[in-house]
Amino acid sequence: MQSVLAQQLGRRIKAVRIAQRLTQERLAERIGKSIGLVGQIERGEAMPSVDTLLDIFRALGVSPDSILGDLVKEDNNNISCQVNKLLSAMERDEQCCALDLVQRFADFLKLQRSR
Repeated sequence: MQSVLAQQLGRRIKAVRIAQRLTQERLAERIGKSIGLVGQIERGEAMPSVDTLLDIFRALGVSPDSILGDLVKEDNNNISCQVNKLLSAMERDEQCCALDLVQRFADFLKLQRSR
């Protein structure tokens, strides 16, 4: 299953590549990877390694921030981001209490599944 983050990253890489009038083949040559991998990354079917991502940034002549900048913030459906927002607004003791509640709920669900 494609992650939303991989899809967004792929779309951004593709947009920059097209704006620079580069083919997937040429980008693949520049980063030393297969054209198939470049296509998978652009379609959000593969998440590139950090090294490959850095190679892509260098090959496109862009800073990581220009592509990654607000990528996670765009993912409004990302539950982790929503939880982090809620937790960041809490005091430390409230965060600990929330974590305890989540852990107890996870334990309860695990117990229910094992029955």
